[in-house]
Amino acid sequence: MITLIRKNQKWLLVIVSVFVIIAFAWLYNDTRIDQLGSDKVLSIYDRSVTNTEIQRRARLFDLTISLGLFDYITALAGPIDSREQARENFVMNSFVLEREANDLLLAPNTRQIAEMLRSLPTFQTDGVYDPIKYAQFSEERLTPFGFTQVQLEEVLGNALKVQTIQNMLNGGVAISEAEVRGQFELGNRTINSEAVMLPLAEVVATIEVSEEDVAEYFESRGATLTTDEKRSVQYVTFALPESAAELEGPERIKVLQETANDSAEFAEVLLQGESDFAEAAAKSELEVKETPLFTAAEVDPSISTIPNAAGVVFNLTEELSTSDPVQTTDGFVVFHLKEVEASRPLTLEEARERIVESIRETRAFEQLASRAETLRTELLAEMQTGKSFADSVRSKGLEPQVYEGFSMSNPNMEIPEWPTVARAAMELRPGDLSNPVQTMEGKLLLYITNWQPADDEAFLAQSETMRGQMLNEKQSLLFYQWITDRSEAANIQPL
Repeated sequence: MITLIRKNQKWLLVIVSVFVIIAFAWLYNDTRIDQLGSDKVLSIYDRSVTNTEIQRRARLFDLTISLGLFDYITALAGPIDSREQARENFVMNSFVLEREANDLLLAPNTRQIAEMLRSLPTFQTDGVYDPIKYAQFSEERLTPFGFTQVQLEEVLGNALKVQTIQNMLNGGVAISEAEVRGQFELGNRTINSEAVMLPLAEVVATIEVSEEDVAEYFESRGATLTTDEKRSVQYVTFALPESAAELEGPERIKVLQETANDSAEFAEVLLQGESDFAEAAAKSELEVKETPLFTAAEVDPSISTIPNAAGVVFNLTEELSTSDPVQTTDGFVVFHLKEVEASRPLTLEEARERIVESIRETRAFEQLASRAETLRTELLAEMQTGKSFADSVRSKGLEPQVYEGFSMSNPNMEIPEWPTVARAAMELRPGDLSNPVQTMEGKLLLYITNWQPADDEAFLAQSETMRGQMLNEKQSLLFYQWITDRSEAANIQPL
């Protein structure tokens, strides 16, 4: 199955990386659909499903991407963290979709499917259906991967079923003027505030840790204290030709795709066991480079600039020891797992520094949380007597900070951790004092001095776009809730 999936991803590698169409991280999640195993099946709606069927639907996921049906993918995949999770959700929910569509008597006819095919940008030139593009797609994207018109119509038919169900669910969905205005205000009103920070570092420095503390910690949690696993890899680089630096648009994309295809074919040869890494590299006249052992936290400098190098390398296994091509700024890289130094339990002496640091940090957080709550209570009491926030803070021997002129849409980069501050401020009104806010530095108390409403002209200019976005989000959440509920009714169980 891994071979099938990765074959289908050769062309996808460039399209996704170049156009950045799908705006979520789809790389290197530990959960993989192929780990269901060839000897395992599922029970869905009290019927058994073979792994062969799961593999078939996983391949349809790749076909769906090639067609550009991203709304359909998003509908079935829901909120996801990786491509593999998206694939799994898509496969499981496709069973649910077909059962529910059948119960609702939804069966798109040939004319509807043909109209949808003609409307896809993949098959259009200047907004008009282009039969030549369809023929090219069939030659390049269907036949080489074992697909036929039957699978193409199946994907389009299911996408139409999703659209129909969404239309049924969306009948009562609306976004009011007040909702749009409220959302716009939250993100665009200008906030002026004051704050006081209780630094974590100052508390950590006061924490004393005894030998008894260290011994007790090691006795109870010693099994969790291990060295970091280390790995070394070999890798080859498929660099773009020097002339590519001067190319733009379709010409550059063509060169990029050719390079991607070369790297994917190289990886595929290794995946199929037709050659070892050194032999394959020698046949392709590629230089094999090698790293020393390194940890996931401290990647070897020679590959540290490669996107997600640690994630790629530390997801390789003995069975799947060669990676898919990884795009870099000037080409592609294929990794091969060379050596693994497994983690081992630390001795007490080796773990001592880590134990002391952990105890100090834990106790410091506890003390800091208590101090912040006490300080908040005291500040509120003083402010009720007529004192300002700043004067109340100074009466405690602390110095207030001024955070002015910021919003979620207009960041003030001079404010430390402004996104955290802005999120906390969004929940408050003028005159409110926040609960303790956790930051990288410690605990923060935020007081809203005042705010200026968002600009009316800006709201009028953006309100319709916002309304459409909010409506799409609400509709997407409604469909996802529907299919999640139906998935529970499907009683999906591994056997």
